[in-house]
Amino acid sequence: MIKRIVVIALLLVPFLMLSGCREKPLPPQRPQAVRLKSIVKEFIYDMHQEHGFYLESIGYDQFHDLEEVSIAFALRKRCSVFEARKLYVSAMEELLSRINADREIRPLLHVYPFTPSQVEMDLVFYEGEKFSKEGVAFMFLKQNCIFYEARSGDFGPFSTLNEETYQEALEIVNSEEGSS
Repeated sequence: MIKRIVVIALLLVPFLMLSGCREKPLPPQRPQAVRLKSIVKEFIYDMHQEHGFYLESIGYDQFHDLEEVSIAFALRKRCSVFEARKLYVSAMEELLSRINADREIRPLLHVYPFTPSQVEMDLVFYEGEKFSKEGVAFMFLKQNCIFYEARSGDFGPFSTLNEETYQEALEIVNSEEGSS
């Protein structure tokens, strides 16, 4: 019985190797895609240096062209809605500015100029290893509306502290910067 298994395995392995059952190389990336990843990588580094952002996850919705960038950051600090709004808007505007300013990647963009609706950005606020208990614990943009969520207790449900359109948040931040 063992001899049969060995013989079958010896005959099967070369057959599988010749029939193409092996790892195939990935198709080469377009230069614009490589450039886009470089832009986002520089953005992530700068956000860490300037604001203490830590990358949680990143993704690109890209079939023929770039439809969406998805990025999540963690911050190890407590923030009010006011502070969180300012961080979120400044990060979003910086990323959009970098993507839209680069002429090399424009052919890759599904929509130009790239807008907040093409960026899925989440910010998570921690105190130690747990969600921040005071102020904003989690914020995200969905259907052009920013949601500011709080967490009651270590395992409690999230509750909405505030909700506003991205445009409203941008106007608030711009008016605060103009008055200071």
